[in-house]
Amino acid sequence: MVFEANGRLFQFKRIPFYVTSGGVCFQRMMDKLIQKENLNETFCYMDNLTVGGHSQEQHGDNVKKRMDLLGRYKFTLNDSKTIRSVSVINVLGYRVGCGVIRPDPDRLQALQSIPLPENPKPLERVMGMFAYYSKWLPRFSDQALPLRSSSFPLDDSARKAFESLKKQLEAATLRAIDESQPFVGL
Repeated sequence: MVFEANGRLFQFKRIPFYVTSGGVCFQRMMDKLIQKENLNETFCYMDNLTVGGHSQEQHGDNVKKRMDLLGRYKFTLNDSKTIRSVSVINVLGYRVGCGVIRPDPDRLQALQSIPLPENPKPLERVMGMFAYYSKWLPRFSDQALPLRSSSFPLDDSARKAFESLKKQLEAATLRAIDESQPFVGL
């Protein structure tokens, strides 16, 4: 971005805060760069750049290539926000690592500690929180039905549904497919 002041042209070294399309432009530029340079195992979301690898050695090589690329294009990193060489990361509300994805336990903490609702307003709030994580709960609508169709105080089936949904979220995971194992039809 270039601007004129006092008869001279100036250029920003960083995207200024007031530029509303700055984040989108940066994302588009990084996506093109990743594609152009064929950077496998590199993922960009807004201002986060995540570099992966199947082994520590491969990860180290990937990081070196990315650092060289960033230097070539005159990008700088904020070292205080940089996380290096970890096997598990929290990103976008998920904990990702070692072939497993699960909801971020820190974000689930509020839901895990919430007491059984005693009137309709807290129940609506709890149902909204459960609905946010519904993709992690098989047959969510069926399981939540006792909560939606119950009156106050909540009956036993609603209490059981409430506790069951909380426990399922705590244990929810998605695992990568182990392609070395044969697929078996049921």
